[in-house]
Amino acid sequence: MTGDLLSTLDRSFTYAEHVLVGTTDDVRHVPTPCAEYDLTDLIIHLITGTHWYAVIPEQGVGDPSAVEEMDLEGRDLAAPFRAEADLARRSWTADQLPRVFPTPFGPMSGEHLTGFEIMELVVHGTDVALATGQELRPDDDLVERALATATALGEGLRSPKMMGPAVPVPDDAPVLDRLLGLLGRDPAWTPRP
Repeated sequence: MTGDLLSTLDRSFTYAEHVLVGTTDDVRHVPTPCAEYDLTDLIIHLITGTHWYAVIPEQGVGDPSAVEEMDLEGRDLAAPFRAEADLARRSWTADQLPRVFPTPFGPMSGEHLTGFEIMELVVHGTDVALATGQELRPDDDLVERALATATALGEGLRSPKMMGPAVPVPDDAPVLDRLLGLLGRDPAWTPRP
């Protein structure tokens, strides 16, 4: 399980990075399926969230809102994300996953925190892909893992500044649509013309 989880994390980082590489300068401020963020703000959230996760093994769980914001105007969008993803890949080893970390939500294992990071990467990577009109989507097994994490979080997803109310989606809908709906996104969302 441990190796599988770290492999899934690695593939989630790779998915998000590929989406960021495909993002062009002309769409930096378009709306996203994550209504409170335009594209640049969402990418900053993705980068700072990855930094927050990456430093947990060394520094413990800090306040995610205390991570310093960054200015991405005129900068490569993928490079700062890649740097944080690489830091996380080095920091999170099999030894870190069973550790229990105090968090604002109560004690959480490294395994649970990693599942949450995978969910963030999959859903926000998809948000960026949809907002920029990219066809790139995560593999179904990544989405299944993210959906399992989101389902386990239950109403904890509705904490302030987390996810919006669930959007109804048929039980037999594709797994990505079910994940997006559970996390408050309309699976039929498209960028404005």
